[in-house]
Amino acid sequence: MKGLKRIFHPQALTLHDTITLSKETSHHLKNVLRAKRQDTVVVFNGEGGEFSGVITDIQRNHICLELLSFQTVNRESSKYLHLAQTLIKSDKLDFILQKSVELGINEITLLYSDYCDVKQFDEERLKKRLTHWQSIIIQACQQSGRTMLPKLNPPVALKDWCCPQNTKIALHPGVEKSLRECKTNLNEAALIIGPEGGFSDPEVIALQKQDFQCYHLGPRLLRAETAAIAGLSLLQF
Repeated sequence: MKGLKRIFHPQALTLHDTITLSKETSHHLKNVLRAKRQDTVVVFNGEGGEFSGVITDIQRNHICLELLSFQTVNRESSKYLHLAQTLIKSDKLDFILQKSVELGINEITLLYSDYCDVKQFDEERLKKRLTHWQSIIIQACQQSGRTMLPKLNPPVALKDWCCPQNTKIALHPGVEKSLRECKTNLNEAALIIGPEGGFSDPEVIALQKQDFQCYHLGPRLLRAETAAIAGLSLLQF
């Protein structure tokens, strides 16, 4: 996989078909990755497995690929992890999305909370943000070799969110228990991360009513993006 050009194509893929890539993907292949005719490209559609294809045609606004072989590779984690991340500043949130995908996250839910410094998006701005966040996830899948696309849920108020997982973990500084003391089954778990200001007292009570267990990651106060990556790493380990 190292050194190979790898792209996401959000359509059904069939062996031996010739596909035409989007203008954006074609631009990336041609102008960023410097692709040429007869170059081999790995293609995945986020549903599992990946195809090896060869570039048959390069035009100004599109590239054509013939799909020559299919590999049933699986680079997914054996766990199902759901990250519930309260909204934070855009560059830090981008970092969390990118790294959580690299770490094998399966589902991401974005949350408005009492102390988050991001105001609720209007419909038009939300549409643009969702497109941007989805592109971050796709790029991280392309880079990390994943063949399954994590699910991204649009932002919802924390008080209105109902977590579907049975194992529920909240990282919250100041509590007594360390995450290392967690003894529950982590094969399918939800991890919620607060904003820089943490969770409000009513939010902690609401999370506990949903059977979230609150843990800390140590004696130092971590930034939201650090807590997310550290927490996911420990759960995967």
